[in-house]
Amino acid sequence: MASYKGHLSIVEYLVDTCHVPPDQPDNSNNTALLYSAMGGHSDLVKFFIERNCNISQINCHAASISMLACISGELALVHKLEAKGLFISNSSDFYGLSILHYSSMSNNVELFKYLLNRYQLPIDVKDRYGRTPLQFASWFASSQVVEYIISIQGNEALLVNDNDNEYSCIHYAAYAGMQFPAGLVYSKFFAQRDAPVIEIINNTTIKQNIDFIKQNERVKMFSSLLRKASTCPNFDVNATTNDGQSLLHLASKSGNTLLIKKLEEHNINDALGRSQVHNAALSGSTSALMYLNANNTHYIGEVPLANSCQS
Repeated sequence: MASYKGHLSIVEYLVDTCHVPPDQPDNSNNTALLYSAMGGHSDLVKFFIERNCNISQINCHAASISMLACISGELALVHKLEAKGLFISNSSDFYGLSILHYSSMSNNVELFKYLLNRYQLPIDVKDRYGRTPLQFASWFASSQVVEYIISIQGNEALLVNDNDNEYSCIHYAAYAGMQFPAGLVYSKFFAQRDAPVIEIINNTTIKQNIDFIKQNERVKMFSSLLRKASTCPNFDVNATTNDGQSLLHLASKSGNTLLIKKLEEHNINDALGRSQVHNAALSGSTSALMYLNANNTHYIGEVPLANSCQS
């Protein structure tokens, strides 16, 4: 925690006075060095390197110090790793995510541009599930990165689906939830801050305080993307993915009533089926649940009540 938050004096005290092993990984196989990189703290990264900590350590997702430095959004840290010969541009994790994928989560468009141009990386690089940096930027509500990529690829890129569930950039923008098989600490730090529920190891779910600034950023970004997508002739706001999820399903699962209302502005189907109510109940959002319930005359309460208890 001290490493991720950047408290150098606390880290020095714990290591030098309390003799806490500086290279001991947690249950997600992240060391303090990796957490300091993830937090973007160059002074702490230097501290752990000088203590001969393992610079080749990878976590449970095979993410390296290079990749976690990218998710911090700190270009200065990337430069320092480059100067020490520790930045590996062709890094990839267990899911096939590249440094561009990790960078797209931070919303630092300058870092994204630098990596793209410095290492001549394909802007539409895909992970093992066919997901692109644009889709990840949408998922993490990195609006500046999203706008930059669209300025290069055009509005049609918004409708490109992944290979797994056929989610497009719009679908990822509508959904703030996450299934993240890792330890508790890493899950909370990694997941986007407007996610209502994070599913981690052993089917455990955790909740975190919602970042309402981030939530509002997502709504603004989502509205902008819908307007852009509506200019594409093959865009259908009511289309479903191969697992039966519509934009309204995903917005309900996010528990964000404002996202649901934005969809209604774009002529979303008025037949709010039970599944949307179920998803809102699972998100734990009473405002979304009440809104959907009030607009759905076919609401049946028993199963959503169980979902509410579960959440």
